[in-house]
Amino acid sequence: MSKRIVAFLIDRLPATSLGCYGSWQNPTPHVDAFASRSLACSNFYRFDNSQPVLPASHCEVIHISPDDVSHSVDEELLTAAWATWVGIRPEGMELDALADLWQLYTSQPQTLTEHPVPERLAIHAAWVRAADQRIGEQLALIEPTLQPGDLLLVTASAGEALAFRELGLDLQHPLQPATQHLPLIIATPGLSQRPQRLLAPAGPEDLHALIHRLLDGPDPSDVVLDDWRRELETRQSLHANCETHSVHMTAAWACLHPLDENGISSDSDVLFHRPEDPWGLMNVANQYPHIVEQFRQKSRPH
Repeated sequence: MSKRIVAFLIDRLPATSLGCYGSWQNPTPHVDAFASRSLACSNFYRFDNSQPVLPASHCEVIHISPDDVSHSVDEELLTAAWATWVGIRPEGMELDALADLWQLYTSQPQTLTEHPVPERLAIHAAWVRAADQRIGEQLALIEPTLQPGDLLLVTASAGEALAFRELGLDLQHPLQPATQHLPLIIATPGLSQRPQRLLAPAGPEDLHALIHRLLDGPDPSDVVLDDWRRELETRQSLHANCETHSVHMTAAWACLHPLDENGISSDSDVLFHRPEDPWGLMNVANQYPHIVEQFRQKSRPH
């Protein structure tokens, strides 16, 4: 029997917008429930916008965009999202005004920069809630059809960098402008009774390898997934050479080294302690020079 890979690919859904990744502002009960019976990858990163999150083939992709859920973005949802970030809707503010903001978000998100930041965050929250509802509807249809050997996953096509840039909230993230923290939640029959959390960092190449290994090998999907998880936990780190920087990620640290034509520059290193600073806002390279040096050694050509 052929194995089936079903992948939800969500537009503009940063991992940190989901409850199962620590968000308290955006209720996402359907994704959170799915994560509770799955393997949730806490640190799934894409460093290059040209890098596909999923393989070009082999997957049944269910793409969900803001346009796809516009019919479900009603007054109740918009008002709830507004209340989270802005407060009670001001008297005299018509629903049409909220609907107009939503329309800008779906068609011309960059134009939202003219609106106050809380309003932009409220419209993003409306998208997260609507996406969660759609995922829940689709999961209810798909999960009962899965057979042993199948794989079902939820991920996103863009994370913080792109979503926030479109909203005019670009924080000039010092890690790398294209760095995106994406959700990755994987389920397979046989895993549902033992939910797990993968803390070791992973990238799209790792996800591609998992999918190809599942399709090409004879082992059951839960065995393949367990082996894949253990390999990433043993590796413990993720390394990527971007256009101007070399990036190292572990569960505890994120380290950035500027690259030049001669290899690794010795200055301007950036280091973040991720458990205390998940947004990467406080460079602690001077406090932990031995950690920086360890990562720099890994970046030097051998």
